This record gives sequence, C-alpha cells and structure tokens, in this order.
Amino acid sequence: LWQRAGGLVFQHPGWIAAWWRTTPQQERRALRIGLAWNGDRLDGVIALATLRRSGIRILEWAAKDHSDYGDALVAPDSDPRAVSRLWQYVFDQGGFDLIYLNRLLPDAGVHALLGPAHGKALRPNHRTEISYRVAGSWQRGAEWFETLSKKGRQNYRRGRKFMEESGALRFRLLDAAEPREPVLERVA
Repeated sequence: LWQRAGGLVFQHPGWIAAWWRTTPQQERRALRIGLAWNGDRLDGVIALATLRRSGIRILEWAAKDHSDYGDALVAPDSDPRAVSRLWQYVFDQGGFDLIYLNRLLPDAGVHALLGPAHGKALRPNHRTEISYRVAGSWQRGAEWFETLSKKGRQNYRRGRKFMEESGALRFRLLDAAEPREPVLERVA
C-alpha cells in the first residue's frame, strides 16, 4: 500500500513500528490504527495514537514527534470515501477526549474530514507553519543543489560549514528495507 499510494517516509509501516518500539512513556500511549480492506488487499491506513497528558487522552498522528507531516494513506484506485470511513472507524472506537491532527500538507486527504458532512468533531486550527519540504525528481543531491540560486548555494555552504564546526556531518538515504529504530533512538 505504501508504494502504491506514494506514501511519505513517515507513513511507512516500518517508521511507525520503529517509533512505537522506541517511544518513551509507552504506558501513557495507545495505538489507534484504522485499516481499510478491499477483499484481501489493504487499501487504506490511518495511523494514530493517543497520549495521556494531565488525565486527558489526546488523539494525534502516530510518530508525530518524529515526522514532518501526517495523513491517511489510501490507495489511488480505492473508494473515494475511504478516508471518511477510516476516520469514522477510529472515531467510533473512542478512547480519546481531544483530537489534535496537525502538520498537514495542503493536499492531505484528511482535509476532507473538515467539511460540513463530518459534523463538528474536527475544526481547522488557523495556525500556519512554513513547509520546508524538499521534493523533486532529482536522482542525486548534487542535481538538487544545482537547481538552487547562487545565493541559495552560498547559504547552504555557510550552514553546512557552521554545522561541521561541531563535528563530522553526513547525509544518507535509508533504504526502504533498512531498520528505522537506530535513527529514531538517535533523534529522540
């Protein structure tokens, strides 16, 4: 499903599983995952978790603190109502007092849940954040770098030099089959 839907790395089941295995204070958390099946084919997932804070159970994206963006993961050829049905399943199961789904891209499928057909369970928050997402068809980092303006390349080099003063700096792309636990433990 993750490949069919063109999912973000933060939607990969390995990412969510690694987060769950390494998350601190697990006794204050519970997973709330909705699955949409079409026969024996998985067509949708919404990976959520609750966090108990001051006695209130807050529903949020699973692995939220280690993810840039959250959204339901739905196969492109699935029923257009799949996101609504996934949400309704999680909502009906309960186990939470407050819903906090932030960090949505403008094209996130869960935006459909904000419409009048879904009642008042979800309301948009007017807080905005700047997205620094880097996405493109580049095969290598050097290709991306060459698309930057002269000033952009200078700023990148300056920032990199500043970070290298604190120690060696390495960039690496994780393979889809590579375990995420060590990465999550390091950035936690």
